[in-house]
Amino acid sequence: MSDNHTYIEFDKKKTVTSDFDIISLEEILQNSEHNKIHQINFFALIFITEGEGIHTIDFKNYAYSKGGILTLKKGQVHQFHKSNAKGFILLFTEEYIANLFESSSSINISELFNGYLFKQHNQIDLIQFNTFTQLINQLRVELLSAQDEEGKKIIHNFLQIIILKIKRIRSYSIIPEIDTQYISQFIKFQELVEEYHPKSRSVKYFADKLSITSKMLNLITYNICKETTKKVIDEITLLCIKRLLVNPNLSVKDAAHKSGFIEPNNFFKFFKKSTFQTPYNFKNLYQ
Repeated sequence: MSDNHTYIEFDKKKTVTSDFDIISLEEILQNSEHNKIHQINFFALIFITEGEGIHTIDFKNYAYSKGGILTLKKGQVHQFHKSNAKGFILLFTEEYIANLFESSSSINISELFNGYLFKQHNQIDLIQFNTFTQLINQLRVELLSAQDEEGKKIIHNFLQIIILKIKRIRSYSIIPEIDTQYISQFIKFQELVEEYHPKSRSVKYFADKLSITSKMLNLITYNICKETTKKVIDEITLLCIKRLLVNPNLSVKDAAHKSGFIEPNNFFKFFKKSTFQTPYNFKNLYQ
């Protein structure tokens, strides 16, 4: 079996910015090893300065061109596709981004990188493009020369500005019907499902975890997604299963076991009902 899935760890450097880095997109695209599907344990921002192409995030394809911004969060599966695009990839650990905004209540990175709340891809206009290009170029200069605490603070400030500008852009696209008071509870619900779906996919189970009623949880999920809580639980479970299936180190049986399915037949029924294909067929697509 070819190793088309890799769990990418953050490559920490022995510098004052060991939890943050900027790399060239074209270098990644030219390396065939990076065109394989892989899972990341860090956050990433991809900024397109030239060309066009397609990027896959959690099995969804996003077409991008000059001025495209894509975001990836820790744990997601993604894939580069060969193209003539140029740009930059900003990489940072969960600890780094938490520290970056620890004194600010204006930004929630889990919210900004959440696919249910915002699109994971945005195309910006020329004025915004020029602003982002200048900010990233200045950030690169500081990253190459920073050897002290002052340099570290400058890098922090530039990155804060970039992320806050993305937040502003994405805030314009948030669905008007969403009641913002439910967002934090919904994100917590998502995190709980990702962690505990192997134990239960019951609405009551997660409502109890959140110390709210099942009716209230249904209200929250419908307000955010226009879907029932049960459907959202199954969607998140299915995504977690897909991430396991593309791992060459795990068999279909392993994926079923890790997903909490004792009977393989129930695992096959659950997967095929949502995807119209068997887990084996899906896994073979990524071998």
